Order: sequence, then structure tokens, then C-alpha cells
Amino acid sequence: MNAQSISKCDSVVSESDIIFTIHNKQYDDEPVKASKPLHVALKTNLLYDMVLLPNLTAEWYIDKQWSLAVGGNWNWWSFDSPIQIRQFYRIQTVGIEVRRWFDSTYPLRRHAVGFYSTIGDYDVRHFTKNQYSEGYLSRLSWSAGLSYAYSIPVASRFNMEFGLAIGYIGGRYYKYDYCEINGLWAQRAIVNNRHYIGPTRVEMSLVWLLGTGNYNTNFKNK
Repeated sequence: MNAQSISKCDSVVSESDIIFTIHNKQYDDEPVKASKPLHVALKTNLLYDMVLLPNLTAEWYIDKQWSLAVGGNWNWWSFDSPIQIRQFYRIQTVGIEVRRWFDSTYPLRRHAVGFYSTIGDYDVRHFTKNQYSEGYLSRLSWSAGLSYAYSIPVASRFNMEFGLAIGYIGGRYYKYDYCEINGLWAQRAIVNNRHYIGPTRVEMSLVWLLGTGNYNTNFKNK
């Protein structure tokens, strides 16, 4: 066998090597699909927190500048004061909101308008001056209307959001007071229907950005 035949034999590869090479080539040529970013936010309205009304909202950025938010608030404070004036402070609501964001580059940032709807109940007889001070106890109440918000970055994963909602609040409620008869507490109640149109929410919320790619780029490298 001459030198030319030896060089040809050295260049021969097995069939399995050829198949492996072809398969790898096919995989290399296939485009790699990038995972879709997930934009989620958890937020709490600091104004409600300051008046002892804990609240939490979760918001998902759906697509094409639309988002869906679900949230609510809950408290249940009741106690007797030193002069035996019964006080109540209970507000429980849950709601849903659909928003349209104007900035398509940065989801869940800057200007947004939306439509919201909430249901809940309340029992408020707080900061009473005497045992005959009136309280307000509702059955199931509801509200719906329009909202506006503006969200600005304050850290890599945090925004501050300022907003206002205007709408309608309806439902039945009792206006009541307490009186003492023969050493026992008795309750007097008058049924009313609430029909209110005007501001229904003022917002100054701390927003925590969650999800892949959901951060403020101008803070990312700091």
C-alpha cells in the first residue's frame, strides 16, 4: 500500500460519526426560541396601611400593553374604650381591575387608565364621642368606575405608583347606635340605600416587580 492509500484510509469516518454530525448540524441550524418575559407586580397602598387598613394587589401584564389586577383589603378592629363606648372598624373588600398602559417599552410603568369593580362590606363606628354616636354597618356593597395611575421607578425591582379612581358606590347599609336599657346594650338601626358618585380611591402604592426581565434597567447596573 502506498502513501496515498494510507492518507485516504486515515480520512475515513464511521457511519455513526456521520449521523451524529448530521444531527448536530440540524440542531445547530434550528432557531432558539427565547422565553417570554414574565411581568408581575405585588403592591400595597401605603395610604391605606397608614389608617390600619392592610391591603395587597397582584397585577399581571398580559400582552400588548394590557394588564389584569386582583386585590383587596381586610381589617377587623373592635374594642371598648375606657368610658365603655363600643367602637368598630371593619372593612373587607375584593376587586378586579383591567388596565391599559401607554408605554409599550417598559411594562407596568408610567401612565395607565383602567376600569375596576369591587365588592365588600364594612362596619365603622370609630372615634365615637359618646355611647349614642352613630355607626354604619353595610350589607354587600359594590363599586365600579374608571382609574388613572402613574408608576415611576425608585429601585431595580421597586416602583412608586400614584393613582385616583372615580366611580359609583351602591348597596344597603344600616345607620345604628347603641343605648343602654336596664343595664343592657340595645341597638337601634335604620336601613338606608347608598348612592354615591365621586372619588372612590386615592393611591400611593409601593410596587414590587417580579418575574423574568421585570426590572428597571436604569437601576440594574448600579
